[in-house]
Amino acid sequence: MRVLYDGWDWIYAPESPAAWRLARWLQRLPAGVDPVVALPAPLDAPWPVVVHPAPATPWGRLRWEQGILPRLARQVGARLLHTFHGAPLRAPVPVVLDGAPPPRGSGPFAQRLGAALSWGALRSGNAYRPAEGFPPESPLPTDPPPAAEWQAGQPYMVAYGPWQDAELHHLIQSWVWAAPGMGGTVLYLVGLDTAQRRALA
Repeated sequence: MRVLYDGWDWIYAPESPAAWRLARWLQRLPAGVDPVVALPAPLDAPWPVVVHPAPATPWGRLRWEQGILPRLARQVGARLLHTFHGAPLRAPVPVVLDGAPPPRGSGPFAQRLGAALSWGALRSGNAYRPAEGFPPESPLPTDPPPAAEWQAGQPYMVAYGPWQDAELHHLIQSWVWAAPGMGGTVLYLVGLDTAQRRALA
């Protein structure tokens, strides 16, 4: 079954709880799930992605949730849409809203409208919330990334980009300083652009 996952936070809030939850879901896919990640900007990732540009504004987010995600779900032949902030009122497939429903009555008009539409989707039965407690909230994975060369028992951490060059430089410097005291822990970087991969190599 093909599932389209909302990857908005990997681009605009890579350290947010929603970004970590998406990563955890993708690392613990049940057998038979074929994931595709919807992104509002290009990003190198070990899972199939589909990109449709959208700005990081309240109106951009509203269009993303209510129009772009349903269109992308139809385009990739998804049988389920998995979101983390809001649910489209009309979608060609069932919608899972993973996280707290958006708060009503606060923020800019586009944000309030998005919240009202999401609540409408939940009340109409077009969207539902998953059982609480899965996947675990911890940002430190307990299973290896799918594409990683990993030895059983070897500790590791995963860092999800994208990063500006200065941020990536700071991350690498910090890791070089901290790694000797971490018992052979390996750092996996997800979301490097082509130039950054070349520079690190």
